[in-house]
Amino acid sequence: MTAADVLLTDGSLAVIRTLTPGDAAALHELHESASDESVRMRFFSLARRAAHKYVEHVLESPSTLALAAEVHGRLVGLATAEPIDDRSSEVAFLVDDELRGQGLGTLLLEHLAALARDRGVRRFEAEVLAENSRMLKVFKDAGFRVERRLDSGVQVLEVDTSVTAAVQDAADLREFRSEAHSLAPLLAPRSVAVYGVRRDGTGIGATVLRAIRDGGYRGELIAIHPSAVEVGGVPALPSLTDHAGRVDLAVIAVPAHHADVALADAGDAEVPAAVVISSGFGEMGDAGAELQHGLAAMARRRGMRVVGPNCLGLVCNDPEVLLNATFSGSVPPSGGLAVASQSGGVGIVLMDLAGRAGLGVRYFVSLGNKADVSSNDLLAAWYDDPEVTCAALYLESFGNARKFARFARRFSERKPLLAVVGGRSSGGKRAGASHTAAAASSEVAVRALFAQAGVIACSDADELVDTARLLSGQPLPRGRRIAVVSNAGGLGVLAADAAADHRLDVVEFSPSRQHALGALVNQTTGTANPVDAGAGAQPEQLAAIVDTVLSADEVDAAVVLLVATGDNDIEATERALAEVGAQHPTIPMTLVPLGGPEPQCEGVTTYRSAAAALGALSRAAAYAEWRRAEP
Repeated sequence: MTAADVLLTDGSLAVIRTLTPGDAAALHELHESASDESVRMRFFSLARRAAHKYVEHVLESPSTLALAAEVHGRLVGLATAEPIDDRSSEVAFLVDDELRGQGLGTLLLEHLAALARDRGVRRFEAEVLAENSRMLKVFKDAGFRVERRLDSGVQVLEVDTSVTAAVQDAADLREFRSEAHSLAPLLAPRSVAVYGVRRDGTGIGATVLRAIRDGGYRGELIAIHPSAVEVGGVPALPSLTDHAGRVDLAVIAVPAHHADVALADAGDAEVPAAVVISSGFGEMGDAGAELQHGLAAMARRRGMRVVGPNCLGLVCNDPEVLLNATFSGSVPPSGGLAVASQSGGVGIVLMDLAGRAGLGVRYFVSLGNKADVSSNDLLAAWYDDPEVTCAALYLESFGNARKFARFARRFSERKPLLAVVGGRSSGGKRAGASHTAAAASSEVAVRALFAQAGVIACSDADELVDTARLLSGQPLPRGRRIAVVSNAGGLGVLAADAAADHRLDVVEFSPSRQHALGALVNQTTGTANPVDAGAGAQPEQLAAIVDTVLSADEVDAAVVLLVATGDNDIEATERALAEVGAQHPTIPMTLVPLGGPEPQCEGVTTYRSAAAALGALSRAAAYAEWRRAEP
């Protein structure tokens, strides 16, 4: 098998790979340094000679499957499978005492089972001392079907290594927890160092430094400069190894051919995370791809998580952090939306649209070339974050599409996930390849993937922000029945036609509902749905109409179209509608104010057009249907 990067429970990186003859000395050292208790649990004896004899056997036996685990280049674990017959093997494990409780044994079991399945082995056997609770937990945590029998104080386990839903769920949930730990220093750093800051204040590095400083960052900020002691009012050091304290995040904005030097300096200072803004990597062809590969390999060896390269940076809007480590413009208000974008330019547009719409954002991560951190990693990290209520992605490639399908589905079962995919057309693919070295799938494949995983597909940034605003501020609709209320009959007609295009049902109200509305409308007969309140409808009157519409179980959502006239008060109407909405918290209500001032009232989700409101409602209704469906 090829080497696989894995995350331990505390978020640190390890590598699982096939054992080689060159591992002999390290393997003997692993067994020699193990505690007496670990040796007894593994070999049922305190004799080290048996342990070293087993090491020699494993290294010489061509039929034994053996995997090694490394952390920072040090061998810290061994998993072996000795053939019993063509379909079964006896397995055993040893993990460095310092890594107890980090999930390494379970990860070794998972990878050993996968390797064995490739060889046709479907059953493992293991002999475990009854008091070896740690080893018994390894098998339990993996999710495999296990049968046990007790034989003279030894638990004999028979393990079916088939990948069931339980096995996959256990593995994914472990990875979710590990990703959250691993990416914590990246997403909410307590200290940041910026590389590539010019003393004269020009260039991207200086721009990022100013954005962090002026954005009110709550943590410690350091500039890395070869000779300056201060840059832009920020303390400067020639190397991060000269800094006495811990630094969580390095932001690297130096030319591509110097990025490895900066990353190595951060690694020497044991910085756990980096954002490489520098361009000139995989998007530039083979030579750039080689540079990118070297950068990623260096980060793995040093246990660092890396965003980028060729990216815009990241934002953490946690009020306790307030980090804007980007070279873009303004940052939206704080809220529950988490955004990941493979394109920096699209990210700028999304942030601008969110800011204009008042949509609150918790995190923004520009993924760039995805040398390490991907959308899958972020979905895992955001899954259990109580402050993230919704996530949005702009992607130009999927990387591990099977993993995306699983992670996206699990995330969507808990929180809404929206996505826009670029590069679906032939022209888009060409642009994506030169932009972020990406190649997306066909539109049909993408839509099929999204439909299976519960992802809310959007065609562009506007649709994404429109839908996110609805999902952030309103409940999910229980169905597709909607009411259209307006003070201009023609607009109601057009909205009803548009609703049909979005597969929304403008239902006809019951006779009793129409009778109740007839007493409220102003010189019109439009009470069947759409409701024409009349051009002269006042705030209290319009609010009473909407309250009447929502009070019966006849609709699942409402769209209110409000045209400014010389005879109505738009702002007062918005406030009245907000009060009505608060009285019906389970039914989404949207407002489309036309011809008046920009809406300012909290509690009302407003749109620039009926089409935007109806599109967002339709996408929310489809997501609600997916949530209600049997898995």
